[in-house]
Amino acid sequence: MLNLGQLHAGDRRQQRNPDSRWLRGYSQLEQRKHRGQHRCHPNAGHSDLLGYLYDRPGLFHHRFDCCEHGKPPNLVVTSATICAGSSATLTAAGCAGTVSWSNGTSGNTLVTPTLTQTTNYTATCTTTTSTTFAVGTVTVNPAVTATISAGNLSICVGQTTTLTASGGATYRWSTGATTAAISVSAAGTYSVTATSAAGCSGTATVTVVQNPTPTVIATSATICAGSSATLTASGANSYLWSNGASTASIVVSPTATTTYSVTGTSSAGCSATATGTLTVLPQPVLNLSASSTLVTVGNNVTPDSLRVVRGR
Repeated sequence: MLNLGQLHAGDRRQQRNPDSRWLRGYSQLEQRKHRGQHRCHPNAGHSDLLGYLYDRPGLFHHRFDCCEHGKPPNLVVTSATICAGSSATLTAAGCAGTVSWSNGTSGNTLVTPTLTQTTNYTATCTTTTSTTFAVGTVTVNPAVTATISAGNLSICVGQTTTLTASGGATYRWSTGATTAAISVSAAGTYSVTATSAAGCSGTATVTVVQNPTPTVIATSATICAGSSATLTASGANSYLWSNGASTASIVVSPTATTTYSVTGTSSAGCSATATGTLTVLPQPVLNLSASSTLVTVGNNVTPDSLRVVRGR
């Protein structure tokens, strides 16, 4: 005997239909006498849920309202949008039974692993009378790789360098600037956060080094006209004199007092200038004069009778 006591009395009826297991286009609910089971399904084109019960194919079908046995739950699964390399949390709601997920976990909440591509997760709600499914999608936007390019990360005192960020749609620097490029003149670490149109972001960092200015010294000298002297520069790694020489020391012999400049450059590329002056003194001119230009034989000429006149 079929247990028809659970059927809604106003909706219970018997029909004979030996040719088909489907009645009036509705989905059917089968109950086998030896198992006493039944299932409810939504009816295509109908807002209610109906089922059919029969003892064997085509004979003694009974239609009833599935509400009498509990409608399938309205299972809803949230979706999420994340950036590549992140995880998401999906929540299944509306299930009065047990929720299991397509990745093998169970429970109303699913925490995904870190994802690099868009992924669908199916939640299954199982109750004593029905099994329903819902899908949640985790949309994964590309990660942002921020980069900083610089004309020079090693600068000298008084110099500036330009830092340019790329990889995003908008930028924010550690200095507070929001432009793609900034100019800096101080040593330090500079970072930028690049953000894509989808809201994903990445950070890049560079360090700017400021090198000291070398202290360049050049010697000076004094010579007489017609002589030469050596001027020497120190305090740097390389030198360039105003006369074109590129050694630390130069030998010069000008005919008049001359100032020479030298530019010294450090190993870091920073430079400074110094000057050295070569003072040239004129040669003295000697003039001899005598008290008498006629000397008689036998007369003595003494040194006192000669006078040296220094010329100018």
